[in-house]
Amino acid sequence: MAAQETQPKRGRPRLTERRREQNRAEIAAEAARLFVERGVAGTSVEDIAEAAGASRRTFWHYFSTKEEAVAPLLVHALGRAAEAFEARPEGEPLLEALGRAMIGSARAGGDASNVVDIVRLAREEPGLRRVWLQATSDLEMRMVDAIAHRLGVDSHGLAIRVQAAMITSAIRIMTEEYAWHGDEYGENAGSILPETLRLVGEGFSPGSREA
Repeated sequence: MAAQETQPKRGRPRLTERRREQNRAEIAAEAARLFVERGVAGTSVEDIAEAAGASRRTFWHYFSTKEEAVAPLLVHALGRAAEAFEARPEGEPLLEALGRAMIGSARAGGDASNVVDIVRLAREEPGLRRVWLQATSDLEMRMVDAIAHRLGVDSHGLAIRVQAAMITSAIRIMTEEYAWHGDEYGENAGSILPETLRLVGEGFSPGSREA
């Protein structure tokens, strides 16, 4: 009789992955908190690992630099915006869908202040800047697929890539504007979103080019 094949236990990889993401999220939260409190230079890998209840070895298993530790926080926030965008009605204009998605994701996110703090630091911290730009670059690739799906076209088209880059840049700029200059807007900080979308729309409308 042939030996009976042992079937892998279902669900185990998902539980393992879930635990892995939880560990990364916990480290990211502590890294963000410490960076804000002490600055990047004043925070060590040991500080982050200890605050998260992890070993130094565990930290290096997940991340290549201490700045990279905040990547899960940024990726999660941007992913929430992408999910909100993907859920918008297919017939809705792209910029309108983006605006409504940004409003919905901001309301649903409990980590918005942490993201703003990190983006604020990223202005002067090259390591954090690289992590932030990588996160938005990853978002752009997701937006390519989202737009192609909405329009029912090939995701490899030039127009789709340009539109995805436009939307992703708008998200990045809106976030940076709020993080870097939000205080200057005062009570009108909420105008950053519609104003950015207005400028993007004008930039791609006929007759917008200078003679």
